[in-house]
Amino acid sequence: MLRNDHESAESRLRRALPAAARAKRCAAGRATLGPSPRCPTSSRPRTGSERIIHRIGADRRFGENMKARVKWLEDVAFVGESGSGHSVVLDGDTGHGGRNIGIRPMEAMLIGAGACSAFDVVTILKKSRQAVSDCVVDLDAKRAGEAPKVFTEIDMKFTVSGRKLSEKSVARAVRLSAEKYCSATAMLRAGGVEVSHRFEIEEIG
Repeated sequence: MLRNDHESAESRLRRALPAAARAKRCAAGRATLGPSPRCPTSSRPRTGSERIIHRIGADRRFGENMKARVKWLEDVAFVGESGSGHSVVLDGDTGHGGRNIGIRPMEAMLIGAGACSAFDVVTILKKSRQAVSDCVVDLDAKRAGEAPKVFTEIDMKFTVSGRKLSEKSVARAVRLSAEKYCSATAMLRAGGVEVSHRFEIEEIG
């Protein structure tokens, strides 16, 4: 979803919110992120916890940094904006106070892992001069029964399509993604998630 879609969605939700809810959001924005451009300015100094968070962030020097921003819309709906300027709406189901207008945060994490790995597989196959035309990853995840309901197992099934694809090349691409290149998979495994990879090849005539 592009920035313009995010802005129009937020504008529609903003118009639907009562004044009291908007005031509450402004107060929350000042308490956690500093003054919001849409709220009255505040000269209240940052809290100690905010200063600590900024110091910790500034001390991390491990390579490329990424930024993101998550803004509360209403109820349990949020807009997440990436540092590259793209936006996505996240929401809970109706049973948890949401309206089901966006994906769940854990679904976003699962999709990110699949996309990260698929990116690797397609890139490696192209560099290997394989005539790949499509790549689909179906992910099946299991979660713990009690909070925090972390992922415990994730199965990734790759369906790679193309002309005269080498099974050896596809297997190598999936293996390299799983063992070397996919940062999302590496983080999940470091957290104790069992991640498995398998693939099938579809020949396109």
